Amino acid sequence: MVKAEKRKHDKPLQIRMNQDLLDLIQTASGKVGLSTSGWVRDRLARVARREIRQTGDEAPRRSKREG
Repeated sequence: MVKAEKRKHDKPLQIRMNQDLLDLIQTASGKVGLSTSGWVRDRLARVARREIRQTGDEAPRRSKREG
């Protein structure tokens, strides 16, 4: 997998989870070669766009940097 361009992510989002969920996310991110944060950003963006489309609204376009 190609390493993503270096980007500045400067808006923090803190969430609480139990160890089992954290382990699950870390395992999934490792299997696709992403950092845990990168994996969570990617998956949250995918779900957000899908849910916006399902309401009949137009989802914001992906930037070239999001890949």
